[in-house]
Amino acid sequence: MKRDSYHDKRQAIIDSSFLLFFKSGFCNVNLQMMLKQADVSKGTFYHYFKSKEGVIESCYEHVVSSFQKQIKDILSAADMGLAEKLIFFIHWPASYILLNTNGIRLSLAEFMASSGNHELRRVFETRYVDIIIGSLELLLVRANQRGESQVTHPEMSAKLLAMIMLPLVYEIPALLKPADGREDDSSILEAGLECIERTLKLEAYSMRGLLSDLQNECA
Repeated sequence: MKRDSYHDKRQAIIDSSFLLFFKSGFCNVNLQMMLKQADVSKGTFYHYFKSKEGVIESCYEHVVSSFQKQIKDILSAADMGLAEKLIFFIHWPASYILLNTNGIRLSLAEFMASSGNHELRRVFETRYVDIIIGSLELLLVRANQRGESQVTHPEMSAKLLAMIMLPLVYEIPALLKPADGREDDSSILEAGLECIERTLKLEAYSMRGLLSDLQNECA
């Protein structure tokens, strides 16, 4: 059944298209496939979007807006320590649910790591890194003021942390959910957290404890 409201039709196109992008890869999906999946005409599609890239753009605008809002809340949270706030930056893409329809629940990190979506990953990385560097720098400045960290150059440390964190974003779903027949291997994640600890001169237990909590949450 076709939806009547502007918002519902637009969202139906986004949801159905992302399902196709995930299953087939962005480059392998054409407009006809998107029209059929969303059950809309070409005219209806172009009423909301200029191209299939426009579908991605609209979704990312929502994702980035949500991320920025949560960052603002995290930075001002008085009941969270520095290590907890850093875990938020690492875990957010794995916990952000991009799609929850037709029996498929898809996190942003899972979508970005899927085969055939390398172009979309680059788009997200560019936006994510720009936002995260500025936010991490502000976080480190405030942590220094509270005596939680001893970072001499917050700007450089923020860039280093972003370089460490980005690979972890895509490793978390796989590393914390072991495949059948093998033990959980979190070595890459642990190595990244150790780099963060050394960079910020944090006590090791603070990140280790949060890693344990994260593993339990994703189990």
